[in-house]
Amino acid sequence: MMEQAGIELLRHQLRLFGLHARTARDIEIVAAPDAAILVDRRCGHLLIALQPQADFVAALGGRSARGDSVLEFAEAAVIGIAPRSLHASQAYECASAQILLRDADQRAIWFHVETGDGDIIVIGTDLIGDLVRYRQGDPARVGHNAEGSRWGFAFERPNYLYEAQLDAAAPRRRYADEWAWLLMRSVADILRVTPGPLLPGGARGALVITGDDDQACLDKYAEQRQLLRGLPCTYFMHPLTKHTRRTARQMFDGRVELALHPDALDAPAAYAQKLAEQASWFTGAFGRRARSVRNHGFLNDGYWNHLPAWQAAGIEFSSNVPGVDGTVLTGSLIPTRVIANEGLTSHWSVLTAFGDGMLFALGMADADAGEHMRMVGREVLRSPIPGVLVVNLHPQNVGETHAVHTALRAMVADGFVPWNMAECLSWFKAADARGDEVETSGPLQRLWSRVAGLVKVGHE
Repeated sequence: MMEQAGIELLRHQLRLFGLHARTARDIEIVAAPDAAILVDRRCGHLLIALQPQADFVAALGGRSARGDSVLEFAEAAVIGIAPRSLHASQAYECASAQILLRDADQRAIWFHVETGDGDIIVIGTDLIGDLVRYRQGDPARVGHNAEGSRWGFAFERPNYLYEAQLDAAAPRRRYADEWAWLLMRSVADILRVTPGPLLPGGARGALVITGDDDQACLDKYAEQRQLLRGLPCTYFMHPLTKHTRRTARQMFDGRVELALHPDALDAPAAYAQKLAEQASWFTGAFGRRARSVRNHGFLNDGYWNHLPAWQAAGIEFSSNVPGVDGTVLTGSLIPTRVIANEGLTSHWSVLTAFGDGMLFALGMADADAGEHMRMVGREVLRSPIPGVLVVNLHPQNVGETHAVHTALRAMVADGFVPWNMAECLSWFKAADARGDEVETSGPLQRLWSRVAGLVKVGHE
């Protein structure tokens, strides 16, 4: 079952990264195939073979070289990046192959061959394992939470699932996205198709502005909305919020989304019950179901053990892994669906890349934090792989974070698409479900174009 879920995950990645149904119908993905599959393969289709058996490679005129525990690779020819694996890989020798990824000894790790029945990509890395481990953390770390009183709090956060696999020398490297991008570019180049845009209008970055309610005073909300100057925002509402349906209607326009900020810090073991109660409260208080969630304090329970409660409450999207200062804990800045119980679920997750914890936990000055965000934003815009930066700024802290808010406006001026969580989810769900291509002139694209033209986002 996990094997099939992993193959579904790869197809999901290809769709998100711009290759849609018409192309997907021309692709067959098989895990650990032997040579027998070559007899009955679909003529004309691209076959992607994940860590195939030795006789499969021999049938292509090659051979499996010594197995290895290679983590770092030389540049991938198709995108000019050097991805990093968390698992053992297999090297190959094949004289007729086009090498797509090689190791430091120049051996083929991924390669492409043309046959009379169609093209074949052989992948020697554990691609599925890498994508899941980077994005969802290491389940083997459960029970090893040694965070203690990190950032002044002793409760469990998800950071410890990721930190042992983080490259300390490159904390913002997007290894999961690089693997998905390498797969997409390899397929697109071999099939000679042009992928659709990952973001609206071919934008290089999107900025999702959020704020945890945490019982903030209403005047702080008003100050924050003034500083954001019409930019969209998702507020994660605490069950003891000072807002009512009436005050929310008076203060927020159509691009402000309300979502749920469940609080179970006093009884983490009762999270499922508290989440259900607070989700019901949210619906009654604001007249709609919460689509997105971030736990109060980024509360975590082992390996994604809060996911069933989110699913039961109809919550589709979470941003519950904190990067704080732009550290890409998950190796990804792209929303993606979560694998659980050996299946690809309909629940999406995205990293919260930044938070005002830069000031209050890490001790950065407001101006320095704002400039740091812009610097990381410029890295994303220069990257060959577009990315989504989720930022969490508490309304109650607005008086101490003016420079950070100014940086957000400047980042939109630099080229970031401004979104709330619902708009972000809608774009990627459409990409995942689209028949033949992403509609770049659709409602979200038109909305972004209109806002980019109207909102004053100067650097002052």
